[in-house]
Amino acid sequence: MSSWLTKPDNEKPDRPGERGTGSAAIKSASFFEEVFALVPVACGVSRLSDGLILAVNDEWCALVGIPRSQALGSTTTQLGLWRDDEQRSVYLTHRDDASRIHALRASGGMRKMVRIQTRVLRTPDREWLVTSLTEVSEEAAVRTDLQRALEELSSANLALRSRIELHDEIERLAQVGAWTNEAGKNEVTWSEGLYAITGR
Repeated sequence: MSSWLTKPDNEKPDRPGERGTGSAAIKSASFFEEVFALVPVACGVSRLSDGLILAVNDEWCALVGIPRSQALGSTTTQLGLWRDDEQRSVYLTHRDDASRIHALRASGGMRKMVRIQTRVLRTPDREWLVTSLTEVSEEAAVRTDLQRALEELSSANLALRSRIELHDEIERLAQVGAWTNEAGKNEVTWSEGLYAITGR
């Protein structure tokens, strides 16, 4: 299987910024695109070293809004999918974490939240990333709303605790107490100030 991506002996080494992919890579791209056409999720193959895109399917193009003709031979950073090489490096560091959500910049600067399943395909002369992308923007929005709600609840809880502590201190200084009796219940709750006066 590794022969799919083997570079011919007479092909020159890659240069930084190179967009050409060589005859063997072109054949490989055709093979992968035929396979990817059967897959109902966004898929692509890119070079591990720099993110140069070898093959993508129609779902990939639809998700990121970039036509295949523009994607092939460009790197993911050149296309703006990653903000810069540093952001791509973060993705590579966590590429085995399928639960992690990444922010991709799709066509027109639209931000899309995706999960990326990644496998490394090793050949005699290089490594390739075979990836599938699943959009989870709605899930990410729900997570954000939940986190915001939890933070607001925590803040409200801290404020309530502060008010209770202040009330207890006022009772202690004024030597007064209070009790509460919830409607419909027989249980009476005494304040700390009342306990201080009468004892427990």
